[in-house]
Amino acid sequence: MYKRLYSFLHKNSYLYNYQFGFRKYHSTALALIELTDSLFTHLDNHETIIGMYFDLQKARDTLDHEILLTKLYNYGVRGPINNWFRDYLTNRKQFVAIGYSVSELGMIRCGVPQGSVLGSYCF
Repeated sequence: MYKRLYSFLHKNSYLYNYQFGFRKYHSTALALIELTDSLFTHLDNHETIIGMYFDLQKARDTLDHEILLTKLYNYGVRGPINNWFRDYLTNRKQFVAIGYSVSELGMIRCGVPQGSVLGSYCF
């Protein structure tokens, strides 16, 4: 499914050119080169540069399922395929176990399932 979806998004130019993580030929090193080039261009033009950088550790854990499904729908992923993604993401539960203590089951409404290809290729 990943290959088909990625191909569809790429073919229809839905992928942002400056999305560097998890894309072939778009390494994070290339992101740094782009940033450095942009900084020097603005400095050469005597422009002021202000930067804010955020390290979103575990950003995949914040991926809202409804937002993702809506985006897929808006990009043209509809019908059975969108329903397949919905079925895959909804009604998932988790719990925490420490020693002999186990928490209650809780619904997962955001994030991607551990070990899934989505865990490595968030779109």
